[in-house]
Amino acid sequence: MEWDDKKVKICDLLIKGVLGVVITAAIAFFSIRSENNRQESARQSNKLNVLVEFITKQKELDITQGMRMFETLMGHYFQKDAAQSGPQSLKDKLVLLRLIALNFQDLPINLKPLYQQLDGQLTDNKDKEDLRDVGREVARRQAYRLTAANGQDLGIMPLKAGEPIEIPSLQLKLSIDKITPDYIEVQFDFGERMVGPFQVTYFDVPLVDNTKVGALRVSLILLKTNEPAKTADVRLIAFENYLAMDRFDVKDLTLPLSLEKR
Repeated sequence: MEWDDKKVKICDLLIKGVLGVVITAAIAFFSIRSENNRQESARQSNKLNVLVEFITKQKELDITQGMRMFETLMGHYFQKDAAQSGPQSLKDKLVLLRLIALNFQDLPINLKPLYQQLDGQLTDNKDKEDLRDVGREVARRQAYRLTAANGQDLGIMPLKAGEPIEIPSLQLKLSIDKITPDYIEVQFDFGERMVGPFQVTYFDVPLVDNTKVGALRVSLILLKTNEPAKTADVRLIAFENYLAMDRFDVKDLTLPLSLEKR
């Protein structure tokens, strides 16, 4: 009987000892694992902070360099004054305007006045076409980026003056009223709303030259005109409203007052 009691005590001691070791080992294991996880989280957080700081500094550098580049290019452009209005100076202005347009194509900058001024100064037809190619290229690049997600690009459409066409996907009727070598006059009919007539030139770009319709913006790009045949090749795109900034018009600002008076 006494021996049995000793066995029980020995077993109890062994069990308690083994259990203590197991518990101690488990606590140590989870403590080490928790510390490792904490250190890994700290390393990942530090990497993320470094990455965010790098991207922020890179963006700041890009903005700074972009502003300097824009100021430099614009400064050189306007230095080509009347005293330097020879053919070579005009060609230099064409190159500078191309650099400005292509390097800042993602900004809502309206360069149409510069285009039109230079277009009026150029006398060589090839130079004029080169200038219009710059406008078409910027418009094409913007159209691609704006319609890349949830946008519509209806591609090149040959239109004839006085013959409206229906765009069912946009619930829009498009008509050209006038065609000239330099621009076309267009009307948009959205059913309850009529927009136009307004001019579309070779220097209109979707980011700043668009019409807001509900959740979308619609923009027309002029590619080619044929005045004798009264035809024009255009490209119509639609993109999400938030991708371009609003431009307030006097008519829009006075609309609520007009409605109240009624």
